[in-house]
Amino acid sequence: MKLSSALLWLTSAVLGVRPSSAQGEPKYFEVGTTLTLEPDVSTVQKPINSIRWKHGTSLVVDWDPSSLTYYGSFRGRTTLDPQTLWLVINRLTLADSGQFSLETNLGTVGTHEVKVIKSPPKPSIKTQPLVCDVTCALKCTADTQDLGPVTYEWKKDEGEWTKGDELKGMNESKTPEEFSCRLSTQVGTSEASDRFLNPLKPPKPTQPPGPLSPGAIAVIVIIVLLVVVFAVLIAVVFMCPELQFSIWVKNLIPGKKPADGASGASNKKKEDHDKDAPLMTSTPGPVDSESG
Repeated sequence: MKLSSALLWLTSAVLGVRPSSAQGEPKYFEVGTTLTLEPDVSTVQKPINSIRWKHGTSLVVDWDPSSLTYYGSFRGRTTLDPQTLWLVINRLTLADSGQFSLETNLGTVGTHEVKVIKSPPKPSIKTQPLVCDVTCALKCTADTQDLGPVTYEWKKDEGEWTKGDELKGMNESKTPEEFSCRLSTQVGTSEASDRFLNPLKPPKPTQPPGPLSPGAIAVIVIIVLLVVVFAVLIAVVFMCPELQFSIWVKNLIPGKKPADGASGASNKKKEDHDKDAPLMTSTPGPVDSESG
């Protein structure tokens, strides 16, 4: 067994080819972004007469000096650089997760483990149990499918974000008025949840309204004075109709004749007096006979 391993290492060193093994930890990429695989070809013996990239056991691209062929769903969004052996894949999908391997005419150069995940969604906060009494737990909830490893962060009031668990316990001794949470993944951090009021904290007492401003007081005084003046004028018009002012005001009312009021009453009295006066006629006196 040791002899076989030694022969494999010696063959790889002579040919400049790395053993077929994963290169480091998985690389995470967000759906819709671009993946660039950059193999180290500094130790690969040249000339290279063929290049073949695989996704699992399926072909991605096959190159030789006379042809270049892309396969399957990678057609139209994949580019191979024969000089550097780099492979660029655009518009990544969840189906692109897996192991990519590079082979040349000299053997397998290496492999790359790729994880394509979704962008972290905006979470929400719920209580467990739904009705809190003395103790309660807050849960940062979101659809975490196809997100890869997820961590949670919490914020109290306007404080700093701190890492925590999906569930956050609290009791009446806790003073924050509201909480927020968010998700962190290998590709980014989600939008913060809506602020959640502490269900164990009693509501703030309602504060009485503050004093009125000087401007508001002045407006109120002016309105009251106008109402009082208007009421006095109306009272004068109806209680003292013989006044010249009352007559003038009544004449402004539509449908009223100028003869209404005190002057109208005086005219009517004069007419009645004229009707009651005896009719005066003159009779001729005796004719003086001597005058003729």
